[in-house]
Amino acid sequence: MPPPYDPRRVANFFLGKEEVTQMKLHKLVFYAHGWHLGLLGEPLIDESIEAWPYGPVVRSLYLEFSVFGAQPITRLATTNEREIQQRDSVRPIEEADGYAFGLLKGVWRLYGKYSAYQLSELTHRKNTPWSVVKKKHPREFSSVIPDDTIREHFKQRVQRVNARAQG
Repeated sequence: MPPPYDPRRVANFFLGKEEVTQMKLHKLVFYAHGWHLGLLGEPLIDESIEAWPYGPVVRSLYLEFSVFGAQPITRLATTNEREIQQRDSVRPIEEADGYAFGLLKGVWRLYGKYSAYQLSELTHRKNTPWSVVKKKHPREFSSVIPDDTIREHFKQRVQRVNARAQG
C-alpha cells in the first residue's frame, strides 16, 4: 500500500525501535513526513500536522497516547474499533512498504539519538514550518502546518544536502 499512510503505522515503526515519549514520537513522525514531502513532493501520512506549543503534533497520535503524559510509550498504536483491552495493534511500516521503510530507517538514524527536547528545539528554529505557522498565529494553541510549507522547507534542505554532496 503506497503513501499516504495512517500516522499510526509510521508511529509504530518508531515505537518498535525503543520506548519513546509522546513528544519525541511526534517529532519523528514530523521529520519523516517532511523528508518524504521534500524528496518526493507527496505526503507520507494522511493527516495534518499541527503546530502546538512544544512543536509539531499529529492530533490522532496525541489522542492515542495522551494517557502516557511525558512518560515513555509502552505499547503500539492500535485500532479504535474495540474496547481498549481487545485492541489490535496497527501494522507498522515494514520492509514490504519499500521506499517508506528505507526513509523511516534514515529518519531514525538521523534523529533517533536526540532527546524529545532536542528535537523540539530543532523544530522551533527560525524559518522552520512550526515557527512560520506560530509566527502567523501566535495566540492559537494549535494551527495546521500546511503540507506546502513543510514541502518547501524540506525541499530546500534536500537541495542543500545535494549541493554539499556534489561540492
